Amino acid sequence: MKESIDDMIINRSNLRGIQESNDSTPKKLIYVIPFDQQAFIPAVLKSLEDSFPEIYVDIQTNSLEDAYVNIAKAEEKLHEGGDR
Repeated sequence: MKESIDDMIINRSNLRGIQESNDSTPKKLIYVIPFDQQAFIPAVLKSLEDSFPEIYVDIQTNSLEDAYVNIAKAEEKLHEGGDR
């Protein structure tokens, strides 16, 4: 089922820059959709709900605070790699 969902989200021809999140698990798939692709989200959600009625589809937006945390984590990893 995951491959089919990936096809509907990541490999969709009219969407660009979508990636599966590192926070995904086998029971919870998380995809990162760029802000400039937000107009396509309703169609993607409708397709998922129609194709997979047995799954729960949810949407979450990142806050500016999330962005700062992610930047800090990336910088920390960069500095850790440079110390070795």
